[in-house]
Amino acid sequence: MYLWSCPAELQEPTDKTEAESDTLSSQTDTTLQDESIYECTVPPTNVLQMMAEVEWFRNEKAKDILDLAGEAAKGMTERPCVDKTGVKSATSPPYMQVPLEDVQVRCGEMAKFHAIIEGNPQPVVGWFKGISLLLSSEKIYQFNEGTSYSLILYNTQAEDGGVYTCMAKNMGGEVVCKAELVVQEDKKSQEAKKQSPRRKLHSFYEVKQEIGRGSFSILKRVIHKGNRMPCAAKFIPLRSRLREQAYRERDILVQLSHDRITQLLDQFETRKTLILILELCSNEELLDRLYKKNVVTEAEVKFYIKQLLEGILYLHNSEILHLDIKPSNILMVHNDRDDIKICDFGFSQKINPFEPQYSTYGSPEFVSPEILSRSPVSTASDIWPVGVICYLSLTCKSPFAGENDRATLLNVQHGIISWDSSDWDHLSKEAKDFILKILQPAPG
Repeated sequence: MYLWSCPAELQEPTDKTEAESDTLSSQTDTTLQDESIYECTVPPTNVLQMMAEVEWFRNEKAKDILDLAGEAAKGMTERPCVDKTGVKSATSPPYMQVPLEDVQVRCGEMAKFHAIIEGNPQPVVGWFKGISLLLSSEKIYQFNEGTSYSLILYNTQAEDGGVYTCMAKNMGGEVVCKAELVVQEDKKSQEAKKQSPRRKLHSFYEVKQEIGRGSFSILKRVIHKGNRMPCAAKFIPLRSRLREQAYRERDILVQLSHDRITQLLDQFETRKTLILILELCSNEELLDRLYKKNVVTEAEVKFYIKQLLEGILYLHNSEILHLDIKPSNILMVHNDRDDIKICDFGFSQKINPFEPQYSTYGSPEFVSPEILSRSPVSTASDIWPVGVICYLSLTCKSPFAGENDRATLLNVQHGIISWDSSDWDHLSKEAKDFILKILQPAPG
């Protein structure tokens, strides 16, 4: 097993304060163009196909690719238990045979969420709005018959609208599904709403210290007044050129629910600001964790890369492009554990199979070549930075870093990588093959 030590002069300080990095603080408008430059991309855009073809992952059991050997995360992000012996157990984690669907009703009507959930033993099911557990009352009715679970809300009002979560849990693990309730208001309700105050952040959360800042957003630590749960609040100004991007980030986060993705828990809006309440991770980035170690093995790096690919696979299966995969957007969930989450969806896009899509921003060392050349982006655009991160983690050197950002961007565009460094020579054949399959020019 190859070991490497990170030179002291390359180690970064680990006292960063961001709980969720905001990409906008370090973005470079990648407007460089060169007609003589060929386009680079990743041939295998399917994550599972790529992992199956590479020897570095071939010795792993197939189920380990999608269900990694990590300790269970706390709260709503606890991972299913995995039997590493290969012996099947009678216990099976919950599975949503029929997931929740978005519901739209008129003000005053009944709203019903329905799911069919299987599992052995029969899971315990809880319903949430945001991060608040819902209990049965005159307005709320929870119903269960066999594997069928329902949440019914009577006499819905505008304030009942929002994201609802169903969480099922048993000894084998848990599953989470989210859906949105939209309550259409009549004219009378709309007039009353104009005269009544908006739903205010300070009514539900205590706003604490700032924990991150970007060019266009601020991140603060907040605590829910009811259950005392700490969260991260991302404040995004609704200026004209940012409004569409802010709403797109919110709409994408609403539909995502996965262990490797930071979850949207609640949202607030004022006339000038959109506030996203997000799951709070530690202030430690993936590379910070690696730089703390004197010696890092390939097995450790592979463990993190597999988690990253698992999250990207989920995004692509959900028809989402992240388009800003980089170390500062990969956070450790806990200070004393090894599970990671992908955060910051400010540049994300919903995949549109009927027309080409483009992205104009990225971080120089991690941006994919098609973004630089103003070519259409694809799922391959999220795989390219995985190769860069893998190279950086294994050699403690950036593959494309130049004397300045422009030189770095030119190296990316031309595919100029230092393959002959001593650190690269000491990597295993399997690790080299994995990186080479990603960081290569498009055929033809």
